Amino acid sequence: MGLQKSNSNATFLTVKNGKFALEVKEGGTQITTTNPRTNETVTKNYELYNSLTGFIIKVSSFQGKFSEKLKITLKDETDTFVIDINMDSDYALDFLKRLPNITLGAEVKLTPVKSEAKDKEGNQILNKEGKKVYNFYVAVSNVTPEGETESIKSAYNEDNPLPKWGKVTVNGKEQVDKTEYIHALKSNIKEFEVNE
Repeated sequence: MGLQKSNSNATFLTVKNGKFALEVKEGGTQITTTNPRTNETVTKNYELYNSLTGFIIKVSSFQGKFSEKLKITLKDETDTFVIDINMDSDYALDFLKRLPNITLGAEVKLTPVKSEAKDKEGNQILNKEGKKVYNFYVAVSNVTPEGETESIKSAYNEDNPLPKWGKVTVNGKEQVDKTEYIHALKSNIKEFEVNE
């Protein structure tokens, strides 16, 4: 029979509040999110984790219910982890900047980070509504055989720049357009699987 049930034992994670988040039915931390397209708010329970160490075995993209997603699959000695994050999120874009410098199939440590944005003088940056602005990124490190970590830097700099963000007008309001920027970063996605 060609049709089979999935017997995947993978653990599916996302990123919430600067942590890897595993959705659970009870307990954990309650996090409320608002869908920007429908304005619907949903509260779910999550177990939160600071980092994840494993061997990247696949990086791909797919169309989710509301937006395109980045899917990163890692494996350790016993478990498989699948991280799904919005493609246009700072977490995904930051990971994709480092992807050309990651040896796929090598052990890495991923650490999502949420930090307060500061100006050159060290003052908290506020948006137009007076709310704090945050930086979101994923610290990526190689793990040596001795268990030490070595930071993996972005593949982009002044000599190898990314396209600049553009501007578009939507319903009479000017908005940031990251289309070319995201397209350039998506070209780094390598669809592959390591033979286990």
